[in-house]
Amino acid sequence: MWKNIEKSRIIELNYEKIIGLLCEERMVEEVVEALQEMEGYGLLENDLL
Repeated sequence: MWKNIEKSRIIELNYEKIIGLLCEERMVEEVVEALQEMEGYGLLENDLL
């Protein structure tokens, strides 16, 4: 989803805010992509996806 992201900015709270905003706009594909990135960074349990 994002290129050249600083590792220090990869935190669960940031993703939660982004996902909330995307949900409000009904941008489902982007929400799925963000969740997959979260999983890739180890911010989600595997059984949530």
